[in-house]
Amino acid sequence: KLVERLEDTHLLKMESAQSMSESQLENIDEITRASNHLLQLINEVLDLAKIEAGHIDFSIEPVVLGEVISETLQLMTPLVQQRGIEVQLTCDGADSSCEQLLHQRHAVRADHTRLKQVLLNLLSNAVKYNSEYGKIIIACQHIDNNQIRISISDTGAGFTRQQQSQLFMAFERLGAEQLEIEGTGIGLVITRNIVELMGGSIGVESQPGKGSTFWIDLPSDSLQPVQNNNAEKKKVTLSQVVDSTEHEHTVLYIEDNPANLRLVEQLLGRRPNIHMWSAHEPLLGLELAAVHKPDLILLDINLPGMDGYEVLERLRHQQVTRDTPIIAISANAMQQDIERGLAAGFDVYITKPINVDALLQAVDKALLEKASETK
Repeated sequence: KLVERLEDTHLLKMESAQSMSESQLENIDEITRASNHLLQLINEVLDLAKIEAGHIDFSIEPVVLGEVISETLQLMTPLVQQRGIEVQLTCDGADSSCEQLLHQRHAVRADHTRLKQVLLNLLSNAVKYNSEYGKIIIACQHIDNNQIRISISDTGAGFTRQQQSQLFMAFERLGAEQLEIEGTGIGLVITRNIVELMGGSIGVESQPGKGSTFWIDLPSDSLQPVQNNNAEKKKVTLSQVVDSTEHEHTVLYIEDNPANLRLVEQLLGRRPNIHMWSAHEPLLGLELAAVHKPDLILLDINLPGMDGYEVLERLRHQQVTRDTPIIAISANAMQQDIERGLAAGFDVYITKPINVDALLQAVDKALLEKASETK
C-alpha cells in the first residue's frame, strides 16, 4: 500500500506539475521523501529480522579487496562528487589504488555480495556525515592473527564516548535526524550482524571535531599475484569498470541471491562491450537505475521487502527508466507465473535455474533493439 501511495504522488506530480503552485510541488516532494524514508525503514527492519532469524545465505570464499572496493567506490561516486569529497586509498600504510590492490591479490574470507553491502553502508555514512569538501581514507592493513583490517575514515563531526557506545543500537541516530540527514538507525546494526556472521569483527574510533574511523577485521586469504601480462589485462578491465562510459552497453541486475549474481556477472563479464551493475536489494536497485540510466535491467521477482512487480511498477513510473527494457529472472516457473509477468510489463520472463543460452539471447536482443531506438 505504501508503494502504491508513493507511486500516486509521482503520478500526481507528473500529471499536474504545470497547474500546481511552487508550495504544492514542495508538499508533494516532502510526501515523497517521507514515504521513501518509511519504505527504507520497513525494508531494513525486515532485513534485520531475516538476519537475526538466521534466514540469510552466505557463500564464504576468497574475495579480492581490489575488486570489491572498486565496485563499492563506483556505486558511491555520484554522491562523493556531489559533496566534493576527496577519497584516498592506502594499503599497509602506503598510498595505493584499486589496480595495485588487484595486482597484489590481497583477499579476505567473506561473502562477496554481503561484504560489498557492508562497505557500501560504511562508505555511505562517511559521505553523508562528512564535512563539505572533506576527505575519506579507505585503508587496508594486515594485522595480527592472519587478518586484514579494512577501515573507512572521514573528516566529519566525530562522536563522543557515550555516542560511540550507542552506535550499534537499533534506531539510535544520535541527533542526526535534527540535521535532516536521511537514515533509519538500523544500517550499522545490520552491518555488525553481517560482519560477525562472516567470522569478522567491527569497531569504531572517533573524536569529536576530528572525524571517525569505522573498521572491520576479516580473515585474510592468500592468492598468488597475477603475472605482468595478465595484470595489464586486468588493469584495463578495472579501468573500464570505474568508467562505464567506455562500454557500449550497460546492464543493471537487481538480485538478492549471491549465486545468481555471480553467475550473471561471469556471463556478462565475457562480453567486453557490456558493463554490469548489481544491487542486492530493491531500493539500491532503484537508486542505481535513476543515477546510471542502464540500457537494460534484469530483475528478480522474489526480493526482500519489495517484490519484483512493485520494483517494475516504480521503474515504469520513473522518467529515466520508463522505456528501459526489463527482463524478469525468477524461480516462479509455472506457466501462469510467466503469463502474469509478461502481462505486468516485463519484456522477457526467464525462469530459474537460469538457462544460459536463453538469457544471453534475451540480453543481446534487448540491447540491440535499445541501440537501434537511440540511433
